Amino acid sequence: RARFPVLVVDEYQDLGLPLHRMVLKLCFGAGIRLLAVGDPDQSIYAFRGAVPELLDELSSRDDVDSIPLELNYRSGRSIVEASQDFLGTDRQYRAHSSEEGIIKFYKCPAGVDEQATTICSKLVPAFQAQGVALGSMAVLYPTRVEGDAIEAAARDAGLAYVRVDRTAYARSPLIMLLEDCAAWASGGWRTGEPLLSQLMAAWLDVLALRDGPDARAERQKLVGFLFAHRDPSLSLHEWLTRARGALLPEETLQRLRSTRDDRDALEGLLDATSPGHFAAAMTVGGFGGMTGSPTQLNLMTLWGSKGSEFDVVFMLGMDEGRLPNYYAARDQARLVEARRVFYVGVTRARREVHLLCSGWTVNSRGQRYDNGPSQFLRDLYQAVQKKAGS
Repeated sequence: RARFPVLVVDEYQDLGLPLHRMVLKLCFGAGIRLLAVGDPDQSIYAFRGAVPELLDELSSRDDVDSIPLELNYRSGRSIVEASQDFLGTDRQYRAHSSEEGIIKFYKCPAGVDEQATTICSKLVPAFQAQGVALGSMAVLYPTRVEGDAIEAAARDAGLAYVRVDRTAYARSPLIMLLEDCAAWASGGWRTGEPLLSQLMAAWLDVLALRDGPDARAERQKLVGFLFAHRDPSLSLHEWLTRARGALLPEETLQRLRSTRDDRDALEGLLDATSPGHFAAAMTVGGFGGMTGSPTQLNLMTLWGSKGSEFDVVFMLGMDEGRLPNYYAARDQARLVEARRVFYVGVTRARREVHLLCSGWTVNSRGQRYDNGPSQFLRDLYQAVQKKAGS
């Protein structure tokens, strides 16, 4: 309490029960002041143990002042209003922007490949003709199947793209630190997010070093490498290969805090980003969460899109059986979270959302299911129609 009189917790809706109990002990047991910020409608990590109801529980305490944040600073008015109606929870959200916002729906009867081709050969070029940069557009999808389809369509259309599937590689302590270094190299050095001093401290911690000649030498090597590689468009594989040679020789890898996990994760990421593999197109900017350069179309899962924003968002694979998937559709708790995942995707857009479906899906054994568009897409369509009628 003497050293940290205030505890600030961001993204509180993503906390699980153990972390929530720590907050309660620190703040209501030890007397530390608390500032917690969160949005239960954006809790989409139940598989990691997130419990969004804990934020509601915290805000309902008599000894907590709850301040609702009603202004949406990202999306146009129609996107804010329709997505709130679709969610079925009136949070009294209002758009700060005076822009109307656009939501459009497309049915592609030939399947997900037609959806992907429609995006890459028709919609994206149309926006480019209007002066919208590729880096201001994103394609969001529920599974790797749709990700593979849109990547193939982007390649065929000759579009520069970066695919950022956040679950595609293991995120050990070393890999997460390298992500922060990539964020700094992709523009964070201008804004101080993250701070270079924080990166240096974290680097020494991973290397299990304290003050001394070795620590100073490692700091100098890190700073020198980062300043020499401030290019978000650089191939991630090339950047990692250079980092491995300059910062992580074998003797350094041997003294990492979690040697085996870090070594395996680094080798796995180098392999995944090598030519011919699924993450070969990933850039330093994409790895650092900076969405790559302004000349690249962003491809990412709905889960990976959380925290991002784009002028134009395309959502493909919006079919029953994909979102929600077979299991979520039969379990109420999973279904509620799947609805929030859909909501997160829609609200990544500043100006326009374009949603595509086919009305059918195929499983891994080639069996076809004609279950129609996603129930979430149907609900959003009704919300849009309702707003248009009013």
